Amino acid sequence: MPDSINRDALEALGTDRLVDLLLEQADRDHAFADKLETLTATDAERARSVKGKLSGLKRIRRFHDWRTVPTLAQKLEDILAGIDSLALPVREKLVLLFKFYEADASVMNHCDDSSGRIGDVYRHDAGQLFINLGAACEDKDWLADRVLAALRDNGYGVRDHLVPASCEVFSEAQLRAMIGRCLAAQADDDSKDNLSFIARLLAAGIPDGALHEKLLTEEWSQVAHHAGFWNQIAEVYLDAGDAKTAMERLSRIPKKSHAHSQSRTQDLQLRAHRMLGNTEEVVSILRESFLSHPTQTSLAPLLEAAPALRKKQAALFDELASVYRFEPTLHLTYLAFAAEHQPAEAETYLLTRADQLNGLNDSLLTKIAVTFKEQEHPLCASLLRRSIADEILERGRSKYYKYAVRQLKACELLAPAIKDWQSFPDHNAYCAQLKERHARKSALWSKWTPGE
Repeated sequence: MPDSINRDALEALGTDRLVDLLLEQADRDHAFADKLETLTATDAERARSVKGKLSGLKRIRRFHDWRTVPTLAQKLEDILAGIDSLALPVREKLVLLFKFYEADASVMNHCDDSSGRIGDVYRHDAGQLFINLGAACEDKDWLADRVLAALRDNGYGVRDHLVPASCEVFSEAQLRAMIGRCLAAQADDDSKDNLSFIARLLAAGIPDGALHEKLLTEEWSQVAHHAGFWNQIAEVYLDAGDAKTAMERLSRIPKKSHAHSQSRTQDLQLRAHRMLGNTEEVVSILRESFLSHPTQTSLAPLLEAAPALRKKQAALFDELASVYRFEPTLHLTYLAFAAEHQPAEAETYLLTRADQLNGLNDSLLTKIAVTFKEQEHPLCASLLRRSIADEILERGRSKYYKYAVRQLKACELLAPAIKDWQSFPDHNAYCAQLKERHARKSALWSKWTPGE
């Protein structure tokens, strides 16, 4: 908003002028008109309006694609704000909130929520309103009934957040009572798995590591206990402050596991060692993490945990280079780090693996090329940019040729600084190869002429 529009300037317009402006805007903007209607309505009128809008959610006919999803999200947010603003007893507001949840199937069936915007309204806006109202609700038994009923009918998963929200609303004794009710109701085979799942999430929220482990073991009784299983168990023990038991459970993970699970396991081990005060183990894990995925982000916590390494970074980087020097595969993450910290080592590493460049991940390749240019290694910068241009041209989609031309022009600027092309064709020879390979791509040559 411009600085010239401030409270004093608006007050100077006078009431009549402001009212006219508001009415004019309301004629043009239905959402703005709804806000004015809400502000000027009586409590009884606002209550009827909110109830009408809740009923309307179940009768949605229009499908909202990605372009109109923000409008639907705003509508949902306005309904929640309307519930919160009503001058009603807390229990009656909660009844309306649960009616909001009951419309989730209709809402989710009539929108493209690939952006997650609608889900966020349920997770954040509705979740926070539940916490605020739930904390003020005196009849916790009634509220527990409503929460469990809502979670049992959670086909779209947008009510999952009611579990962590419940952990802020209910006492530990009340949460344990809810778990007991879930387990007692498991005689109903149709909902057995769902009830076990709810009970387990509530146990994790308390947090009760032993109970969570028992429930998860029962739930996964027919499944091999892989890394993900033990990671879940260990995490709850850590939340409960029992790092020793968490480490013991993590030790049961098979040596060979999925890379994502290994990363999660490492994070949990790091957390446990920090809780136990095992500084050497913390440094060891962080060093391993840095060597396997060298970035500024992985280096910073290592230097923080071992300040002495700040004076020995050269030795650390030499150790890193020794890890990748004889690794035949080209790792762009290492190349990006080495180009900044050990450019000569990075140049040797790239030139012996240049045949592996495929032009994919052009944003990272461009960033590395810029670094090589700044470090005065123009040949490496040129090879990286060539790979991007080659990939675009081989793809053969003319609307992207402008991006290839951008890389080729950058190569032209780099060429004079390259004194030794080693085994690679110089810029003129490379351009001749392009002309031969892509002679029929008129859309390319209309945008770029070598040497101009």
